[in-house]
Amino acid sequence: MRALHVLQYLDFFQSGTAPQRPADHIFSGRFVCYNLYRTKDGRYMGLGALEPKFWAAFCRAVGKGHLEQEGFAIADDDAPVKRELDELFAARTQAEWIAFLADVDCCCEPVLSLDEAAAHPAAREREAIREVEHPTEGRLRQLAQPLRFTPEAEADYRPAPALGEHTREVLREAGCSDAEIDDLQRRGAFGAV
Repeated sequence: MRALHVLQYLDFFQSGTAPQRPADHIFSGRFVCYNLYRTKDGRYMGLGALEPKFWAAFCRAVGKGHLEQEGFAIADDDAPVKRELDELFAARTQAEWIAFLADVDCCCEPVLSLDEAAAHPAAREREAIREVEHPTEGRLRQLAQPLRFTPEAEADYRPAPALGEHTREVLREAGCSDAEIDDLQRRGAFGAV
């Protein structure tokens, strides 16, 4: 999921401030089966049990079999099913929920802060966060490519170029000679590069 949060991570890496929860959307809070629930310690668990088998497994695990047909109930704060689940999740800490649901196949996971997600063992194992040396900014953290097909693609991992850094290279690839490029530069075609 880190790859879907590129902008949030860039903001976080620069400012150190994590973004807040987005507005309600169909896949982030409209239904009780796919929602965020606050835990006893003020953290959150993300329930993503859209498929009936996951919702049923969750309901059975938490002793709420009577809710098995209510997965797609609208999650308005005053809706009875939503209130019941809010109370259920509020009865345990996030750590207690993680332990309780560890062996239950129900798509319920802790909501981690960006710093927790960046330090998570899965992120380290996948080398999801990379550090690169920037010529003017020093070492910078950034997200690695989420899809990796060849080791060669990973070998050329570098920071974004500075303004005009590849102008000559691009123009050569476009068929310009060095003399033509020099002439363009003398005439100011590249601006203040």
